[in-house]
Amino acid sequence: MHACITQGYFAAFYFAINAGSLISTLLTPKLRADVSCFDQDECFPLAFGVPAGLMAIATVIFVIGRRYYTIRIPKTNVVLDVLRATWMGAATKFRNWRSGAVHRHGSWLDPAAKRFGEGFVRDIRQLSSILFLFLPLPVFWALYDQQGSRWTLQATQMKGFSMGPLGRFRPDQMQAVNSIFVLMFIPVFEKLLYPVLAKLRIPPSPLQVRKERVCTLICVLVTCGGCGAYPF
Repeated sequence: MHACITQGYFAAFYFAINAGSLISTLLTPKLRADVSCFDQDECFPLAFGVPAGLMAIATVIFVIGRRYYTIRIPKTNVVLDVLRATWMGAATKFRNWRSGAVHRHGSWLDPAAKRFGEGFVRDIRQLSSILFLFLPLPVFWALYDQQGSRWTLQATQMKGFSMGPLGRFRPDQMQAVNSIFVLMFIPVFEKLLYPVLAKLRIPPSPLQVRKERVCTLICVLVTCGGCGAYPF
């Protein structure tokens, strides 16, 4: 029950974030291009000033509501403890290797168990076994963040279209497509796909969700490459 509530809260939170992103990515280029200021045809101060002002207001609201938050102060720094335990295990293994001593422990991390506990060391072993899954992340973000650079430049070579009352679609509004798809897919996945999988007793694991996202990303990148090779 708690897991379902947490998943629903995260979906609502993510939906709200992307709704704000959609509004900002559509409105900010319009403020830049359609408003003149300081004897310039475009008004970059207004385009940057409005988001900055809204962020300031949001920060004030966040601070005002601080007394309603449940704040749990951590007793230890988990990141530092992981580094210390890893260093202790690695240093012990290196010393044993230098001295030619026989390694009497089941794992090279076991020497840290006396100080940090068996459970913590077991968690580190599990963490180290999945770290390789994060190796492609730099490549992913390098490609993903092209929506603010290469994809925007690519949009300047494509034919624009009218958005009705919002005016003509501008290249720097291309980033709004990401938020549009997120807002479309969150209800589809949360209310349709995941419930169907649950009834079929195929609960999606985090690893399965990540695989689906990677496959979708590959299709998107291939599509963008095709649009760049054959602009329309």
